[in-house]
Amino acid sequence: MEISTLSCFRPFVLKTTEYVSPNKPSTWGPEMPMALHGHCFVKINASLAYLIGGLSKEDIAVSWTWYYDISKESWQIGPDLPEARMNAPCGLLLDIVIGTEIVVVVGGRQGPDKPIQRLKA
Repeated sequence: MEISTLSCFRPFVLKTTEYVSPNKPSTWGPEMPMALHGHCFVKINASLAYLIGGLSKEDIAVSWTWYYDISKESWQIGPDLPEARMNAPCGLLLDIVIGTEIVVVVGGRQGPDKPIQRLKA
């Protein structure tokens, strides 16, 4: 796992999630594996989502990913990114050559003063 150390501590970074619905009050969701901000969350299918990268409350950029099993409400460690990143948009794309959906993480930063110079897929 790759970590980039930055210089600040942010005790207000949350580990909690909420379910938001237009038709009923918001409710608490599952806790994330760790407190993060600047991460990406993408739904893969009806039962699986990915939590990708981000910055910890100690302002450490992480290259970690986690799978979230929606039906079991449980987390599992996923593969590491090639480099730590925060504020990187991600999405699910169809690779028409192999006919499979893939998660793509685009750009972002390695910290507040460290933009990422390459596109990763």
